Amino acid sequence: ELKGKKAIITGGDSGIGRTVTIFFAREGADVTVVYLPEEEEDAKSLEDEITKDSSAKILLLPVDLTTQGAAKQVISAHLNKFGALDILVNNAGKQIMSSGIEELKDENILSTFQTNIIQMMQLTREAKGLTFFALKSVSLFYHTGSLHLLDYSSTKGAIAMFTRSLATQVRCK
Repeated sequence: ELKGKKAIITGGDSGIGRTVTIFFAREGADVTVVYLPEEEEDAKSLEDEITKDSSAKILLLPVDLTTQGAAKQVISAHLNKFGALDILVNNAGKQIMSSGIEELKDENILSTFQTNIIQMMQLTREAKGLTFFALKSVSLFYHTGSLHLLDYSSTKGAIAMFTRSLATQVRCK
């Protein structure tokens, strides 16, 4: 039961994030949904669905998490609306297919790492004192790699190590 809990879900407007958002709301959590501004239509339809099916409160935040100061902006907006943060679901992610390492463009590598690992670390850092995190899935690619998603599968390894290290820090406090 999540009744009374306050959660931030990044990438909560579509895919796995949308499913998590709906589940949290139905279980009684108030949710902040962080999504890219160009995904406004998806976010609005999610808001309609949640307000129709539950009494949960929802805050929609159109924020590109890869921009400077985005993590602080998200945490601040959430706390201003809900007063507390109990759960952080780092779900936002990006993948760009390439046929081989020769095809990987620098801007795509940087963008994938910025989206999949760097912003996640920044947001987790800004959620000071939080002891429950639902971090990104590491997916099958963490173990097997991927023929066409070299940079993406590399971020999954980074996420796994970040998660283990963060768990150790939290456990030692």
